[in-house]
Amino acid sequence: MIYNKKCEYCGIEFKAKDKKRKYCSGKCKTAMYRSKLPKEPKPIKICINCGKEYTPVHNRKDGKYCSRACKDRYKNDKKPRLTDKNYKKANIIKKQPLTKEQRQIIIGSLLGDGSINLENVFLITQSDKQKEYLDWKVKKLGSIIMRNPKAYHRKNGLTQWHIHSIKHPEIEEIRNKVYINGQKTLGKWINELNELGLAVWYMDDGSFNKNPNSLQCTISSDNFTEEENYQLKEFLKQRFSIEAKVQELKDKRYNILRYRLRINRHEADKLFELIRKYVPQCMKYKIK
Repeated sequence: MIYNKKCEYCGIEFKAKDKKRKYCSGKCKTAMYRSKLPKEPKPIKICINCGKEYTPVHNRKDGKYCSRACKDRYKNDKKPRLTDKNYKKANIIKKQPLTKEQRQIIIGSLLGDGSINLENVFLITQSDKQKEYLDWKVKKLGSIIMRNPKAYHRKNGLTQWHIHSIKHPEIEEIRNKVYINGQKTLGKWINELNELGLAVWYMDDGSFNKNPNSLQCTISSDNFTEEENYQLKEFLKQRFSIEAKVQELKDKRYNILRYRLRINRHEADKLFELIRKYVPQCMKYKIK
């Protein structure tokens, strides 16, 4: 037999086989039970991590943290770790300004193979052939690189080496100037580039044609737009008195146009004289 019933909690009419049934659902039954419980004032507690006052969920009397984030942060800071010494050392280094040499390596690399991720960590990846060059960068970057280069073996059999810096407020400042909507762009930040930064940029993306009929060099600035390549051309002329030409190339694979800077033999001599003293032995093959 089916009975027409009215829920004693929400008032909705429903049909039930049991004459004694009072609620349309388990939720209403639970809600009615809780509504009859004696109401106690909600306890106010102080988070042991951030010190803020909060009301525990479900009136828990053993609550210690105002949020999961505070719980994780508190436990992480208190947790003994193998890297505890490095963790403390990194916090000290963050308070020290970057040296001029460190800034130039970073800025020159950002024009070339380097990048800064969303966590404001400076990243460099080099091929196995350029491992010695990567070691040179690690040495120059000094204290902000706290781990040895790590090898990644790709499916095609090639090996790449990767390093990353610690988080640093000046690296965050540089990233805010270089990246717009997550895209690397040119701006006033390149005005900071000096001969060392120029050397790093060329060693990252430059190549030298040793054919006696050519003796030209090319800077593969493909990751920048046509307009930005003309900005780079003008920058080289104004800052270093080096004339360059923007070369247009068609990428058949993606059916798009890419742009590079080409420097003739006479202007290449000027470039090499400026950067020669900064180029390590392992990269001498890129200059005359």
